[in-house]
Amino acid sequence: MMTLIRRELLDNLMTFRFAAATFIMLLLVVANTFVLIIDYERRLASHNDAVKMHQRQLQEKITYSAGKVRVDRPPNPLSIFNVGFDKRLGNEVGVSHRLVPSLWDAGMHGSDNPFMDMFASMDIVFIFEVILSLFALIFAYNAFAGEYESGTLRLVLTHPIGRGKILVAKYMSAMFCLIVPLLISLLLATILLTTSTAISLNSDDFLRIGGIILTSVAYLSVFYLIGLLISAATRRTSTALMLSMFVWGFWS
Repeated sequence: MMTLIRRELLDNLMTFRFAAATFIMLLLVVANTFVLIIDYERRLASHNDAVKMHQRQLQEKITYSAGKVRVDRPPNPLSIFNVGFDKRLGNEVGVSHRLVPSLWDAGMHGSDNPFMDMFASMDIVFIFEVILSLFALIFAYNAFAGEYESGTLRLVLTHPIGRGKILVAKYMSAMFCLIVPLLISLLLATILLTTSTAISLNSDDFLRIGGIILTSVAYLSVFYLIGLLISAATRRTSTALMLSMFVWGFWS
């Protein structure tokens, strides 16, 4: 079993696709993290200005009936990893004795650069979903079909090795090659976050980052297993690649 894993691991590590996956992930994540940090600092500054303005307006009110309290929601620092609804939902809401606000009554402030908002919507999790899922299928499409065409699979099956062990060895080696660029890029992104004075992460935030890692690994695992299924069913690398790209384009 260890011989199979070592063989599959070396075959994956010594390929251009592993180097390309690592380089592209580091480039996209690091470059996008810089943009997301700037966007977060801009939103945080806008939030602080809004809080000061609303406090000043509240102090100018004379009677309770004329007052309307503005509650401002600060931006979430983890929106750098996954924007979610942080920028879609409103970040300020008015509360008065005549109005019980709902979620849809919230307003927005600080959106004065639409190009920045559009570019920052591509968060780190989005890069994992699109880029790494593509590489998961690229790692898998010729796992069986390529060895079937070259005759290597028939040679391996002549040894007293179970097919389940071959499948596990291919899965473990490929997932290792996919997890390495994921962890390195996340580590660099976290280091960049700690260099910003406007961002402070607590222990709960790091636990949520760990949850992002686990869900990303599970997501990549699903795509790689789909690629293995396609590779085992087609037996031709060209057909497997075409079907894998169709699956990636349909689900990503």
